[in-house]
Amino acid sequence: MIKKEIIQYFPTSFYYKENILSKNIKQDLIDYVLKIKEKTKKGGSNWLVNTYNSLGTLDLIKNKKFNILNKEITKYTNIFNNELGSNYLYKNPSEGWFNVYEKNDHQEFHTHPGFTFSAVYYLQVEEDMNKRSSIIFKHPYEDMKPLKGKVNFNQLSYQRADIKPENNSLLIFRSYLHHFVEKHMGSKPRITLAYNFD
Repeated sequence: MIKKEIIQYFPTSFYYKENILSKNIKQDLIDYVLKIKEKTKKGGSNWLVNTYNSLGTLDLIKNKKFNILNKEITKYTNIFNNELGSNYLYKNPSEGWFNVYEKNDHQEFHTHPGFTFSAVYYLQVEEDMNKRSSIIFKHPYEDMKPLKGKVNFNQLSYQRADIKPENNSLLIFRSYLHHFVEKHMGSKPRITLAYNFD
């Protein structure tokens, strides 16, 4: 028997985890990404913005340098998938690439069509929360007629989510969610690694 007055059937779920890698491994990856960025052609030819990424030019799944991170991301994706009611186990991501945001770089609204889960690992972001760029998600359903007289937004009425993950953290979400990245205003490059799972 249902006893609650408000019942949630269609929430939008995210998985968030901090402290994914040790400090040494993390710093090693920062140095490596910045080094290979100088030698690797920019990827992602369908983007309107000019932010550097290695999509299609360097596959993180095939590069042994990222093996530890790839395993961690797969582990947490399987945990999230299980929490959503599935017993399927992913062996590894379908694809992975890195993004390097220099000052004023951003990313346009997009989804990851053809995939079930997408993940972003935050390798290097601003320590100061006020200077950190958000990843912003749009509500998956269009509100045809917003509530009248709405004063406060909450988890039942948010139309967007502004998330500012910490350094060395992981955010996993369903690939159909529209999202974009705010303009990076920090002094050092913002480095993220993105993954998709079939």
